[in-house]
Amino acid sequence: MFKKNPAGAFVLFLLSVAVIDQLSKFYILRLNALDPGALLSGIPIIIGFLEITLTYNQGIIFGFLGNANNLVILTLNIFILAGVFIFVAMDIKRGRTGLLYLGGFGLILGGALGNILDRIIVGKVIDFIKVYITSDFIWPIFNIADSAITVGIILVFADMIFFDRESKINAPDTA
Repeated sequence: MFKKNPAGAFVLFLLSVAVIDQLSKFYILRLNALDPGALLSGIPIIIGFLEITLTYNQGIIFGFLGNANNLVILTLNIFILAGVFIFVAMDIKRGRTGLLYLGGFGLILGGALGNILDRIIVGKVIDFIKVYITSDFIWPIFNIADSAITVGIILVFADMIFFDRESKINAPDTA
């Protein structure tokens, strides 16, 4: 599918992530509406490791810029999303069709779109996945969009390191 229609596959990844992310958040908000407060204290999924805990993130990654105006963060996010989308679209036009590359960027942009939709609809990002690394260390609460962005970054880096033959072939010899 990527070789025949790379742009379509990229958009499919992007939209799938955004839809799954928004559906998961809708479900979490519905659960919270049915039993207000239950998700604020946490619902164990795997005791001592994973729980569902509703929280809101006003900032960007890990709460950075949490005190900034939502309109500023939303505008910044939209410009970054548009810039990366244009960058990938230009690469597709040049013939870049690798699964890791386009799938990775589809995950990144789909996750970004999911979080941008939160900012537009709710005014902040909905986070709900809480992971205990140890009994004393809890990873910052995140959502499916955040996970997609992280996995997407790993896939793009893997593609760049292991499969990006064109840039390695055309790179100037620095030796």
